[in-house]
Formats: sequence, C-alpha cells, structure tokens
Amino acid sequence: SGPEVKLFWQMVTNLKMIKGELEKSQGQLQAIIYNAMDGIIMINEPGEIQGFNPAAEQIFGYLQQDVLGKNVKLLMSEPARSEHDAYIARYVQTGQSKMLGKRGLEVIAVRKNGEQFPMEISVSEMMLGGLRYFVGIVRDITERKQAEQKIAHLAHYDYLTDLPNRALFLNSLEHSISLAKRNSYKVSVLFLDLDGFKRVNDTLGHEAGDLLLQEVSRRLKKTIRESDTVARLGGDEFTFVLDNI
Repeated sequence: SGPEVKLFWQMVTNLKMIKGELEKSQGQLQAIIYNAMDGIIMINEPGEIQGFNPAAEQIFGYLQQDVLGKNVKLLMSEPARSEHDAYIARYVQTGQSKMLGKRGLEVIAVRKNGEQFPMEISVSEMMLGGLRYFVGIVRDITERKQAEQKIAHLAHYDYLTDLPNRALFLNSLEHSISLAKRNSYKVSVLFLDLDGFKRVNDTLGHEAGDLLLQEVSRRLKKTIRESDTVARLGGDEFTFVLDNI
C-alpha cells in the first residue's frame, strides 16, 4: 500500500544518506592520515603493524607493504626491541604503562638501513570491534637534537677556536682541584697571551688575526695531554689546567 511503500522508501533513503556520510567521513579521515606530516603507526595487541602512513614511510625508509603484519620491534633499537613483547603483555595484564597517554616521549628508533635516530613518540590505545589497538604518532627529531647540541656546544666552547671558553675552563679547574685534593697530587694553572697580536690585526686585518688564533689553538691542543685543558678566555688570552704534574 501507499503508506508502507513511502515508509520503506524513506528508510532506504535514510540508509543511503547515512552510508554516504560514513563514506565521506572515512574519506576525510584517510586523507588526514595520508597527508599528516607526522608518522602514524597502528599496531594490534600482538604488536603487528596494521597501519603505516606515508610520513612513517619517509621517516623509516620502509614502504607500507613491507611492514604490514610485521612486529613493530623492527623499528626499535635495543634494549626496547628485546623488551617490547614483555612490555605489552605486562600492560594487558596489569594496565600499567610508562608510555600510553604521554606526549613527546623521546626514544631511539631504527631506519631500514640500520641507522639509529632520535624520535619523539606519543602512544594511545583504542578499542575497535572488540579488539585492542595502539596508535603511535612519531616524529623524527634529528635536526632538533643537532640544534640543541650545537647550542649546548656554543655555551661551553669558543666559537672561533672551538676551545673551552671561560665557563668550561672554570668548571674544569674546579673539578681538577677536587681530584688533586682527593688523590694528593698537584695541579698547575698557566696563563698565556700572544705578544704583538694587536699589530697583526692592525696591519693584516682581523681575518688574518682569526687565522692566527685558530692555528695557535691547534698547536696548543697538540702540546697538552688528553687529561689537561686549554681554554681561550678571549682575544689572544689562553689558560691551561695541567693535572697531576
């Protein structure tokens, strides 16, 4: 009859609309995952990789088809690789985790070519169809770590000669004095400057003066022992800490 046909047609229309909205949402989600700049890796409870987006491919050097179904341990360095299975089993049994729900954890990962690199990872858990999955958002932080190391180096070393600066010299001196007291030996502190250095700058220019300071620094480093310290305080002034003389 007419009302029944109309009701049936309305149900079919609604189902089509719902299906279309679901397909649209799924398409949007896939587009987000595909175009995300961070790597997205999904694993199941046994640790097998179920999802691996293009950013993850670029980070690790594997194609998606190379890693699907394989244990995520192949992306890890030791000791995390050996401990991974036991870690997941312990979490499933106790619910205790050091990684889940925490952002920006720093770990060492491994690329396809065997190269190790620093990585930032955030891991979350989700249930889908009654099954447990883990989703990791990963980021290669090699450049950031290199920049941090460079900044830390510049804070303690002279930019021109790469010798320890005044701050690192004082730390070395304090450490050497403590060791000398503990082991009952002597420490020598020397001060050195270059005669006529100002005349080099005035006549040949600061570039020549910089080259002279760099060459003097190289020779001074070759002269002392590995256990000793030579530092540049500034200008043409150098200091030494000689241990156990």
